[in-house]
Formats: sequence, C-alpha cells, structure tokens
Amino acid sequence: MSRLEKVHWSVVEQKHFVACGRDEFQNECLKFYESVDDCLAEGPVDVAFLSSVLQYLERPYAMLATLADAEIPYLLIDRTAFVEGTQDRLTVQHVPESIYEASYPAWLFSRQKFMTAIAKASYRPITEFLSDDDFGIGQFQGIFLERI
Repeated sequence: MSRLEKVHWSVVEQKHFVACGRDEFQNECLKFYESVDDCLAEGPVDVAFLSSVLQYLERPYAMLATLADAEIPYLLIDRTAFVEGTQDRLTVQHVPESIYEASYPAWLFSRQKFMTAIAKASYRPITEFLSDDDFGIGQFQGIFLERI
C-alpha cells in the first residue's frame, strides 16, 4: 500500500517538448511547463528532480536560488559532473555524430563551490550516490538534499 495519496508530476522542459507533452500526455496528474516559475505558480512543490539539468543551464546557481526561494522541501540532483578544486569549469560538450551533430556549453561543478552554494540555500545532503555516467572528466553523481 502506498503512503502517497496522490502524485502530481510537473515537467519543465524546452518549448517543443512541452507542446508535445501537453498534446500527447498531459492529464490531471501529469503537467508540462516551459519555466520553473510557471510550474511554481500552480502551487507548492514537494520534490524537485534535476537529472542532468543544472550543467546545461546558463546560470545554474540562480536556478538553485529559485528553488530555495520556493522553499521546496527536497531536491534530488542526479547525473551531474563534479571536479576537484575551487572553480567551476565551463566546457563544450560535443554530441557524437552517430546521435546528431551538435555541441552545447556544459558546466563541470567544483564540488566545494557547489556544496557551499547548497548550504547557503539552506539545504543539506541526506545521501550522495555515483551516477553510471563516465565521460572521463570529473565524477558524475547524485545528491538528495533536504531543506533545513
């Protein structure tokens, strides 16, 4: 028996994914939004799940601040690259041509700087785990955080 009375899943994605999601999949339990602000305007969020997301945002620490300002009780961050040292590294990720031809800016986060930002945002780690991703740069991992 589930202890959850009802689950609502809100997906924040790029405009074309949101359009497809709304047309093909949206219902009272599954909603699609083009921005975190639009999602938060619908009501409180219990858990924010960011899987391979933060490193592709122009301002990832601003996103963490937005989530903290919304007082979301839990953050689940997964598939995120961390490097040793005190500085983040901005890199270019090249998609293999066998998938499609593209490149994207991508952050490799200083673990020290990231954890300091998390603490300032009033979160603490509950647990950390390694992700299966391995691209030979940094360590991909996940962190489950709770608001303090």
